[in-house]
Amino acid sequence: PLTTVLGVSLMFVAILSLGMVLGYRRWFGESPVLKPGELQELEARARQVLTTHIPATTTPLELRLDAMKGLAQTRDRSYRSQLEEALRDPSPVIQGKAADAIGQLGDPQGIPALLEQMKRSTNIQSQTAAAQALVQLGEPRGQAFLESLLSGTAEEGRMRAASLLCLRGH
Repeated sequence: PLTTVLGVSLMFVAILSLGMVLGYRRWFGESPVLKPGELQELEARARQVLTTHIPATTTPLELRLDAMKGLAQTRDRSYRSQLEEALRDPSPVIQGKAADAIGQLGDPQGIPALLEQMKRSTNIQSQTAAAQALVQLGEPRGQAFLESLLSGTAEEGRMRAASLLCLRGH
């Protein structure tokens, strides 16, 4: 509980810092343009907060998912290893979001970890997320796995695969 409060507080402080810088300037009539290096400094602090909360199992699930989403949106491949670590999280939801994020980063070096996740996991949500990420990275084994689920007996697997394949236009 205390670490959760601290984690949420850190994220709040990072967001509040950016808002204060921009809001102060607007309130006092200053140009909303950031000084050289100011945006990079704020981004670095915000990214540090995000990377701290991905592995922290005491951080609420929603915040951990948002942290992975935020890192994926940066398209910064340097976060791949942290996201790969999240593939080993006990929560299938975290595993699935980590796989999605790796696919969004667009780093083909994430393919081995995604293939391992797809084979190792017993959770269909995690497996299909890994397969979808592989498809995003151009790895044909992701597509083959999704297609194989269509003829399987597991209802959830068939539905997830059908949904993902339809989104891709197949």
